Amino acid sequence: DISSMGATPYCFNLSLGLPKKINKKWLIIFSRKILKLQKKYNFFLLGGDISQTKNVVISATFFGKVSKGKIIKRNGAKINDDIWVTGNLGNSFIGLMFRKKILKGNNTLKKNFVKKYLYPSPCMIGSKLRLLANSAIDISDGLYGDLEKLLHFKDLGANIDMESIPILLKLKKFIHLHRINVNKLLSAGDDYEILFTSNPKKGNLINALSKKNKIKITKIGTIINKKGIYID
Repeated sequence: DISSMGATPYCFNLSLGLPKKINKKWLIIFSRKILKLQKKYNFFLLGGDISQTKNVVISATFFGKVSKGKIIKRNGAKINDDIWVTGNLGNSFIGLMFRKKILKGNNTLKKNFVKKYLYPSPCMIGSKLRLLANSAIDISDGLYGDLEKLLHFKDLGANIDMESIPILLKLKKFIHLHRINVNKLLSAGDDYEILFTSNPKKGNLINALSKKNKIKITKIGTIINKKGIYID
């Protein structure tokens, strides 16, 4: 959420509800992991609360910072804007299907996709998109669902080129082998990539940004003046 608004992480509040069974070892492991994430994304713990509960409850509120007037909003998409997405889509959904034992595969494949589901790595390039993106959102509810949120503000639509949607080659092969509905995959969430729209004239700048930061950014379609999402 913070990245897709063009901001950088700043700090967070953390409230813990802990049952009696939680011991010192659990707290040490938990605290070390939190510290590792803080160092990785450069934010700090502002404060919070600890209370006793029946089950483990973890509630966090994150704060980001961005220059005044530089926020990337969700309602800025314009007709003829290019539609872009970072990273690859669908990995988390397949991981969930393995986790639920709905799908079966070799152990290495299963381990890799389950890891994508349990330990997502959010795309944090949003702050570098401030001068390039007209609108943006993080993909947490699926490509189709989150694209719809960008469109509904102005009753716009989107033409999507299915062949250009970034999906790992090994996942494409797995989808074909197991006859998985690609639309179902693109309706699933938890990818935590960034979906954004931009003026076509800025395409070269976006490609240069992608190359410089070694982050995959793919153009997948165009904003149109006709309500709905249309798949090529």
